[in-house]
Amino acid sequence: MSFDENWPRWIRTSINLHFANNKPINLKMIVEGQPRDTNNENDLFELRLDGPDSNEVSKGYWLLRMELNTLVQSIIDNKNIYRHDVIIGQIAAIFTSSILVRRCGDEPQDDDSILGCLRLSQVPGREVLEISRFGKLEPNLALEQSTIEGHYVLELDLTN
Repeated sequence: MSFDENWPRWIRTSINLHFANNKPINLKMIVEGQPRDTNNENDLFELRLDGPDSNEVSKGYWLLRMELNTLVQSIIDNKNIYRHDVIIGQIAAIFTSSILVRRCGDEPQDDDSILGCLRLSQVPGREVLEISRFGKLEPNLALEQSTIEGHYVLELDLTN
């Protein structure tokens, strides 16, 4: 079987749903590609996905790898200097060890069945979950930013 044209959509949709269903209620989530009207938002994160990179290891057995990252943004709060850290922790907790990938959507082949399970994996020479802090980017803007990055693998055995 060749690469299925639906895999990228099903993977991205499943990841988006996983993060939307597990994020704190008061935290705005933006999916990469959505309009970014953030003027009235104090705290938010943008969810971004690179991949899936695919490799058919043997006939009908696929490995799909992807990099999932979030850009976390919060307003600096002089009453709570750990506000950004709290938000980082809340988002990092959503990077669970596994994320179910379902065939979700509005097309005839989208039957909501399970395609597979993304597994959080370690890339050699890197941490399983990487948090990069950029701090305050502009002197006159009370805003902190960080990224959280994790790498996932989806193994698909289509020989059955």
